[in-house]
Amino acid sequence: MLSKAYRKLSYWRRSLGIEAQAVRIERISRMQVTNEEGKPGAGLVGIVVDTELNEAVIVTTRALRDDDVVHELTHLTNPELDHPQVDRETSRLLVMRNSIYHGNGVKEREY
Repeated sequence: MLSKAYRKLSYWRRSLGIEAQAVRIERISRMQVTNEEGKPGAGLVGIVVDTELNEAVIVTTRALRDDDVVHELTHLTNPELDHPQVDRETSRLLVMRNSIYHGNGVKEREY
């Protein structure tokens, strides 16, 4: 299952021009994540950036979707954006990708 996520990650790193940035995916158990009340079992998709090592880790409790990958990479490439701005940029990038594939009569790429 992670190989599909790494294909998505590779595609979006190329598309965003950040191939030189090391990014890996770490799948964790929901039991490692607590909710607002402090109870384990919550879901999570997030990114942790280590600037000293020039490495980023997308941490997730579930299979990653395209929007998850784009969202986390947008946090990486635009750390100054707040969450609503990251959401808007994620949507813009996905719409742009879809219009490129569908607008030119090319079938959307499978991962």
